Formats: sequence, structure tokens, C-alpha cells
Amino acid sequence: MSFYREFTVIAFCCIQFVFPPPVYAKAKLASIFSNGMVLQRDQRIPVWGKASAEEKITLRLKKQVIHVVADKNGNFRSDFNAEPSGGPYNLVVESSQKEVINEVYIGEVWLCVGQSNMVMAVEETSDVEKFLSNRNQNLHLLHMPPSPTAKASEGFSAKWQACDEENVRHFSAIAYGFGSKIANDLNLPVGIICGAVGGTPIDAWTPNLEEDQSSESGERSENCKNSQCFNGILHPLIPYAIRGIVWYQGEADLGTPKSYARKFPSLIEKLRDLWAQEDDDFPFIFVQLPRNNVLSKELGNFVWADFRLAQESATQLRNVFMVSAIDIGEPDDIHPKSKFILSERLAVTALAHCYSKKYMYKGPTVKNMQIVDGDRVKITFDCNIDDLRIRGDGGFTIASVGGAFMPCKVTRRENSLIVYSDEIKRPVRLRYAYANVPAGLIISKYGFPLPPFNHEFLEQLDSIR
Repeated sequence: MSFYREFTVIAFCCIQFVFPPPVYAKAKLASIFSNGMVLQRDQRIPVWGKASAEEKITLRLKKQVIHVVADKNGNFRSDFNAEPSGGPYNLVVESSQKEVINEVYIGEVWLCVGQSNMVMAVEETSDVEKFLSNRNQNLHLLHMPPSPTAKASEGFSAKWQACDEENVRHFSAIAYGFGSKIANDLNLPVGIICGAVGGTPIDAWTPNLEEDQSSESGERSENCKNSQCFNGILHPLIPYAIRGIVWYQGEADLGTPKSYARKFPSLIEKLRDLWAQEDDDFPFIFVQLPRNNVLSKELGNFVWADFRLAQESATQLRNVFMVSAIDIGEPDDIHPKSKFILSERLAVTALAHCYSKKYMYKGPTVKNMQIVDGDRVKITFDCNIDDLRIRGDGGFTIASVGGAFMPCKVTRRENSLIVYSDEIKRPVRLRYAYANVPAGLIISKYGFPLPPFNHEFLEQLDSIR
């Protein structure tokens, strides 16, 4: 190389080092913004992403135009005003270059979260044909990669998908069935985002848990450490506007009902705070675990019963709704193959509470329980007693102070059920469906079960003491 050429190359390199060229990388929207997406109607619409530091950006949706400047780290965010349902539209982001997201719809968006029973795909169920017969082109699907991370992630590789048969077959059965029913009833665009990982305890989904905070759920896989599912799956979605969350999780926490009763409501409140929507207590619908005998030998004959009551603790929060599955499931399979009925129950719960649809969405509710005739319990409900079906032995057991629980006889009197045992003369405790696999149940005429309970008659206990 000649001296002149060598000097020129060295000089050019020095200039490049001292005066780096300007960066003209185009503004990039967050991963969740892709063709075929659904934005939540009737709420502010957050839009965010990355650009060059302090870059000027223009965002366009329908007739709305927003000008925003990225911060010194290149982050930008702004919110479009609420819009009614409709589409397709284009979402445009302009900076040094232009990016267009096509086929953008505005409608209802739900996030479905959980472990393996939420993971189970349509093609793995015994209800494949029922699910496929309900396909609706208003439904749009986003399957979050099962990628837990130690630190909060900002992006992911998945894209929104159309509701064609191939995509449906590989999508979560519970999430798809829920979304399909919502889309069919509302007749508007519906977006279903599913993030689920098998074998994950509640700690994996809880924000901001430190690694040294011990999990009472026992040893877990590397994918299930504290906050890792939140970090890798939920964090990249925030603050995307949603209508609510559907939750099917708990099997990984069996054996720790007391801690779960504390952690579950706390998780819901933390997620609501992080999303920070106008609807700051957005609906949260969860599955109360079905009948099952798996792990009974290892964890006890009432491990599922105890856990179901722990789950119910979350209903103390506003806009939290429990869907009981005590009458369905497969006693010897922790992954029941039938998912259609449960997905429909979740959907009608949402339709009744969130959209004022006139659905019967729950089982009978106990209005009052009292001791009568000295040794019998009178139970009244929020419905006519003739509308109730007694399955098996009814599922009631009763006990006196310090005594064992005995199966009950069940009779009807006026508009109440009378439950008793000839062997119990001074009852102080009454349980219903309090077993891993109950021997009986009370079912409404609409096919919904009375949820389990464990009741103490405090007045009786006080009088004995």
C-alpha cells in the first residue's frame, strides 16, 4: 500500500472514531404491534417503542395524529384517544423512515395466563370438532412464546395470527374457546393473547420478586423461578390496553394453600397497578381447580379441597370472578382433555359481567345456613329449591366438636335443603364438596355447580365453649 493510501485510510478511520456518523435507525414499535392486531376499544390506546435518542416521531391512527419525541435512551410512548370498535385500519409510525402496521382492528382484548391446562392446544383436547366448528374471522390470536427470563424483557418474536384452522389447532383450547364465544356474541373484533408455561407456580408470574425470596411451592425447574414468567411473557405486554385477564393456574402450588390465599390477591393487585389503566380494577376471571386425585398420596386426601378454598380468597377483590370446575375434570389425569365446557363457562362469566349479557353464569349461591331441630342444618339458596339437582349423595359432611366428619343425608323442606347425619347430635361444622373428588354435588338447572365450602357455626361453638 502506498504512503498516501495508507495515510488516507488511517485518517478516515480516525475521523470515523472521533466523529461517529449520525444514527438514522427508524423508530420501531414494540413487538406486540404487528399486522392483524386488535386494539382495545373505548379506552386510551398506548403506543410505544424505540428510536434514536431525542428523535421526533409522528404516530397516526384513523384521524388521530400524535407528535412525540423519544427520550435520551430512545424510548417513546404516547396514547391515542379511545376509539369505538371497527377496522381494518393502518397504524403508522414516521421518523426518518416510515413503518405501517396493516389490518389493525379495534374491539375487545383479553389476556389468558396460566400453566399446563392453559397451554393445552385445541388439537390435544377431546373437543377438537366443537372448537373448530366455532371459528370466527373476528377473532385474532397472539401466542406468546414460553420464554421466562431473569430480567424484564422488552420484546418477543410472536406475531398476531388470523383465525384459520391451522392456527386454531395449535392455540390454547381454553383461550381460544373463551375468545370464540366472546367474538360470536359481540360480533366485533376480539384479540386473545395467551401466555402460559407448564409447571409454573404463582411466584413465577408475580412481578418484582427477588431471587432470594423463597418459594413455598418446593423445587421447580429453571423456567419457574421467581418473577421469570412475568419478566419474559407479561412485562413486554405492559401497557397494552386490555379488557381483562383469564387465569388458569394453581396445580404447581398444591400443598401450600395458606400462602396461595395471600399471594393470589396480591398478584392481581400488582398486575392491575402495573397496567395502570383507566379501568384500574379490570376484570380478572379464574378457574377454581376441578376434581382430581393426582398427588393425593403425596400431599394428602384434602390437598385439592384445601387449595380450592384458598383460590376463593381472591374474590374479596372487586371485579374478580371465580368459575368453578368441581363437576368436571378427570380424577386420575391432572390434564383433563375436555376443555370446551370450561372455556364456555369462562366466556359467559365475562359476557354477563363485562358486557351485560343475560347469561346464567354461575351455580346456586347459599343465602343462609342455620341449625334447626337441634341437629339439622337448613340451607337456603338464591333460587327455587326445585331448580336444584342433587348428584350422588349431595356432597355434604357434618361434624360435632372434635369429631370426625360424617356423610349427610339430604332432604327438601319448603324452599330449603335439610342436611343431617343420624350420628351427629350437635353439629358445629358443615362441609360441602370438600374432597379431592367429591362423592356428590348440588347442580343448578343450568348445569352449574354450587362451589365448595367449609362452614363453622360459630354460635354453636361459642355455646359449647
